[in-house]
Amino acid sequence: ENLGLIVSYIDIDQITCSSPSELSEKNYVIDDSISYFLLITDTVRCNKNDLPKIDFDKYTLLGQYATGGCEVDFIRKVTDEDKLKKYVYSIEVHECGICERLRFDMNWVIVPKLPQGYSVQFLLE
Repeated sequence: ENLGLIVSYIDIDQITCSSPSELSEKNYVIDDSISYFLLITDTVRCNKNDLPKIDFDKYTLLGQYATGGCEVDFIRKVTDEDKLKKYVYSIEVHECGICERLRFDMNWVIVPKLPQGYSVQFLLE
C-alpha cells in the first residue's frame, strides 16, 4: 500500500541488477539519471535500458531496504514536512509467520521532485 506523496511504487529487479547485500541496510534519494544508472552493478545481466523510465525533472526516486518473514506487507508513506523542509518516508512492515524464508524489498517509490533545500528522513517501523 502506498500513501501520501507517492506517485508510484516501482520494482527494480535487484537480483539481476545488483546484489541484495550491496543494497541492504541502505536508503536512497535519487534525483538524476546518472545516480539512477549507478544502481546497476551487474552489467552482464542488466543494463540501464532494463530500468523503468523516470523523468527526473519532475520526480525523485526514494528507496529504503526492509525485510520480513513468510507473509509480508509493506505500507509505504511519504509526507511533506514543509516547515522542516523535508520529506518523511516511513515504512510499516506487517509480517505473519515464522519461517526460514526471508523476504526483502528496497521499497522504491517515485515522489514529486524533492524541492531544493529539502532532505529526506527515513523511518522503518
